Formats: sequence, C-alpha cells, structure tokens
Amino acid sequence: HRPGSEIPNAVAVVDPMLPGSRYPFRDLAGVGVAFKLLSALFDAVGADAPRLNQHLDLVALGTVADQMPLTGENRILVRAGLRALERSRKPGLRSLLAGAGISAEGRIEAEHISFRLAPRLNSVGRMAEADSGLQLLLATDPKEAQRLADHLERQNAERRQTDARVYEDVRKQVGSRLRDEDRAVVVWGDDWHPGVIGIVASRLVERYHRPSIVISFDGDVGRGSGRSIDGFHLFDALRECEPILERFGGHRMAAGMTVRRQHVEELAARLQATARRDLSDREPIQELRLDLEVPMKRLGPDLLRWLGHLAPFGSGNPTPIVMVRGVALERAARVGNDGGHLRFHLSGDGHRVPAIAFGMGRRLQEARSSEGADVALQITENSWNGRREVQARVLDFRPSES
Repeated sequence: HRPGSEIPNAVAVVDPMLPGSRYPFRDLAGVGVAFKLLSALFDAVGADAPRLNQHLDLVALGTVADQMPLTGENRILVRAGLRALERSRKPGLRSLLAGAGISAEGRIEAEHISFRLAPRLNSVGRMAEADSGLQLLLATDPKEAQRLADHLERQNAERRQTDARVYEDVRKQVGSRLRDEDRAVVVWGDDWHPGVIGIVASRLVERYHRPSIVISFDGDVGRGSGRSIDGFHLFDALRECEPILERFGGHRMAAGMTVRRQHVEELAARLQATARRDLSDREPIQELRLDLEVPMKRLGPDLLRWLGHLAPFGSGNPTPIVMVRGVALERAARVGNDGGHLRFHLSGDGHRVPAIAFGMGRRLQEARSSEGADVALQITENSWNGRREVQARVLDFRPSES
C-alpha cells in the first residue's frame, strides 16, 4: 500500500513506494516486500536460499489475494509461487486446496487463488477474527489444519449469505440514485456487515462499470471499501479527499477508508467530480478489448500452451481475449442451478470446441437461432474426472460480420 502523509518514526521503513525510493519495482505486495527483506537478510548471513524459496507459495497467495498487478517482479514471484503451491507440503495449504476443490495434482493458476482460496481465507476476517486463517497457514498438524479449513468453509458459506443480502439492499439503492452522467458509484447505509462491503463493491464494478465505494455506518462513523476500473486511480482520488477522511489506505484498484457521517455527502460529491474529470472520455459500458483474432482451426492445445507463456493472469495482466469469426453455436442449452449459464459447442473449419458462457442463460434463443457468430472468448483448460480438454470461456457473441 502507498504510505500515508506521515511516515512512522522507526529504525527502518521498508516500502518501495516511499518518496525517493530507488527500488525499481514499486508495486510489490506487502508479502513481496517481506519476502525481499528476508531474501536480503539471508544473503547477508549466507543462509541457504532454497529454505526461503519454499515459502514462495505464500508469496503467490498474498500477492494475488491483495489484487496487486501481476506485472514485473510480482509476475515472476507469483509464477514461481504457483509452482511452489502445487508442490507445497504445508498442511494448512493442502487442506485449503482440498476444501476449495482444487487438486494439487493439477495445474494451479492465479484465478484459483482469486476466486477460491482468497475468499475462504478472507471470510474469517470479514465475518469474525482473522486469527483462524493465520493459524491455518501456520498449522503443522494435518488434523488441526483440517479442523481449521472446515471452520473457514462454514465462515465462507455465512459470508456468501450475508453478501447476497447486503448486495440486494445496495443494488436497490444504486438503482434509484444512479444517473447517466455519474462516473462513480458511492453508496452508504447503516449496519451493513463491514466484512462484505468490499465484495459488494466489486460486484457493483462488474454491474455498472464504474469505480464503486460502499460505506457502512455504525453510529457516526462509516467504514468504506472501494474497487476501481482501469483509468481511475482510487488511492489518488481518496488522497484528494484526505481533509474529510479519518483515515484511508490502499492502491490503484482497491482501497479502504473511514469517514464521519457529516462528511459522507461531500465525499461522494468529490469522488464524482474526480471520476468525471478522469473518465470524461469513457462511457460507463463494459468494453472487450480483443488481443488477437484466430481461425477456428487454431483454437486448440497449441494456442493454449502459447498463451500460457504470458501467465499468470490477473490484475494488470488480464487473460488474453481471442476472437473467432463466423462460427456455428451448436447444441446450445442452459445450465446451472437456475439456468443462468449457457453451454454449447463452437464449430467451424471442421473443428469443434466445447464452450461455456457464464451469466448468458437469457440468450439461449439468440444462440439457437444464430446462423453464424463472431465470438469473443478466453481459451482455458477444463479438467474433469482425470480428463483434460480445451474449453472456450465465452465473453460475448454477436451475429457474424464476416
């Protein structure tokens, strides 16, 4: 995180974001800074580096969970850390992987951390105290690790239920307040569980494609959590509001703050003004930026392997988006508990690839009536019952223009 205006009076403050720092990479996560400090200490005393490198699994976990950009040194540390995570013998991590349904025998990717591991670790801190998550990571006894992992699963289930309730309340408020000219979403209310407001802010970003801040008041004091979009530096925006904030911290894409009730409307107005200034040339719609176009016959293991050299993917290094033109959408059907998703096959050039389109169940008839479609997708590998196959994760489709 970026340092505040006051630097602690300490013997040493190690932070690549300090003013005047000459460290070549400023975006290290806190866990990355700790790892580099330990690495320097190991070098100073001539200690065995492999003893430290075995903990790269934790570096990957912390860097991805903290939503730091997977570029530069972060990318190198996470890439090595994911392989260390696959080999990890730490009982806590093994139990965490098993509870999340991730096979340690398969390939672990950054998105496994983002969507499965981090939510479980974060759930205890969101709903109660974070000690259980720390105890799990430090556990040396497999039985104790399993007990703690089971506790995290229960907390995560409770967190999902609370998240759903708060999100529905927030969504109704946004729906009645949001104007077309608004370039940010700022909402506040009383007694929303502070442990889920960051997740709710992320969901608002996905829905409205605007920087979003959710603030929960307990009496006169509100705790807020925000998530941003490319092109809007959330921490810098909050720094412009520093006089009316009790405290704040974070980075470009995510931040937290504390604000008094008497200042919340002014905070919202200032953030709206900053967002209109910084995002004036952008419509608040989701954009798909295509990275490459390939013929249907290229959509296979070789392309997946080639793109894999750019991994790990995540914040700051998104999964490449591929476009194929003029393909058939075959055997389209709704899937999922509520039929909210689509499953079909892409077909063309004598080649067929299974595809999944999350959240597009309502477009079933459009898919079935298509006589040829241009499809934006991410190519992935689906593992099921020991089998692996290339799968297209469809992000959008339209009638073919080819």
